[in-house]
Amino acid sequence: MQILLMLGWVLNGIPLRGTCSALNWMQEMPVDWGFDFPVPHFTTVRFWLLRLGYHKLHRPKEQASDWVWIIDHSNQIGQEKCFVILGVRISQLPPPGTEFPLCLSQMEPIELEPVTVSDKEVVYRQLEANVAKTGVPRAIINDHGGDVAGGVELFCRAHRETIEVYDASHKAACLLKARLEHDEQWKAFAAKAGQTKRSIQQTEWAFLIPPSQRLKARYMNLGPLIVWGVNTLAILEHAGPAVLNHGTR
Repeated sequence: MQILLMLGWVLNGIPLRGTCSALNWMQEMPVDWGFDFPVPHFTTVRFWLLRLGYHKLHRPKEQASDWVWIIDHSNQIGQEKCFVILGVRISQLPPPGTEFPLCLSQMEPIELEPVTVSDKEVVYRQLEANVAKTGVPRAIINDHGGDVAGGVELFCRAHRETIEVYDASHKAACLLKARLEHDEQWKAFAAKAGQTKRSIQQTEWAFLIPPSQRLKARYMNLGPLIVWGVNTLAILEHAGPAVLNHGTR
């Protein structure tokens, strides 16, 4: 029960150390919770999490023809990065609505392989090695990175039943980048947003601070910045005591 409780906290966004602090606080409260769990060190919780991940990664997968693989490389650390395959069954997708977009718990980890060198031949070998786990996938979703796209192309030649799907987020980001990176009006807006953040943080106008602009995958994360701009313009155009007081609250 304790492992289930603390892993549930971690998987719902509480940091490892935070789970230990929460359990310690629960024990200090004058409440009969019906249990008296010891408070472990956060590294113990991390080991529980790693064992759960290891189990999910290595447990047998269902053999089926409707698997969709989502593949990518993790951020590089030193000389290494990890080739990742997440899988989801088309027949098990929830109906459109509140269950979309899919979350991690709805997917099955299929592969996690550290690599120091990656090209299309390496990616192709990695894909072929995982056919034995799920069967040949119906589709492979990727971001069209050079090595990944090349490996997927080789795989699709060998398995005609598999189609390649260009990840919509990356495709849209590439289109936005081509349209905006040389646009002087956009450059001025982005620069003003950065200046605004530095100027008003830790002041009474801090509620107007724009969201941070990411260096990596910036064009995949423009939504919050654009929403901030629209909302800030609305405040400036209809500024009044009621609006400003509401903002400061």
